[in-house]
Amino acid sequence: DPCSSGLLGSMASTPAAKGCINQCQQSCPALSSALTAYFAKGGDGEAAVRESICQNGGSISCLVEPAHIGLCMPLITMAQGMGFSLPTTPEAFTASCKPAVLLQARSAKENSLSTPCTSGMLGSVASTPAAKACIDQCQGSCPALNDALTAYFTKGGEAPAKKSICQNEGSISCFTEPAHIAKCMPMISMAKGMGFSLPTSPAAFKSSCR
Repeated sequence: DPCSSGLLGSMASTPAAKGCINQCQQSCPALSSALTAYFAKGGDGEAAVRESICQNGGSISCLVEPAHIGLCMPLITMAQGMGFSLPTTPEAFTASCKPAVLLQARSAKENSLSTPCTSGMLGSVASTPAAKACIDQCQGSCPALNDALTAYFTKGGEAPAKKSICQNEGSISCFTEPAHIAKCMPMISMAKGMGFSLPTSPAAFKSSCR
């Protein structure tokens, strides 16, 4: 089932996504492709997702049709918080796919620099307000967090993500240290909204990995 597998499946059961996806199930393959393009390209994801959306605009635009937008706005807002922008009207879909807009996105992608904190799946969310301040203070943890995100979205959800987190506990726990937790709670809350749970204290890390 395209609506319950892959990257989309990891989000589809969350309250923000369920109502929307239930009314636009025909959009699941295209939306899943856009998510895959976004996360696979890390910091370059915005350009990749725009191209994927434009290739499948007729299908994905179901989400923003007048009869559907009410139930889909929570999903669109959640995606926006992750740095994954979706147009919010059929007209915006058309405008975002104009050749000049696509060319500008590609140019920005080509000029971007890649680091462990701006590449891979983490790179897709690292520049969002919820994540940036947290990641800036724990940059040494980026490879481990990237591994956990990749495990969650590509290997089956929470169980493989937890295994990855526990294998890298010493690194990832940086986010929950007393000096860092305040700036990291917005990112942890955002991840929880996606169904990706992170412990919120060093003690919780140790307990969850026993």
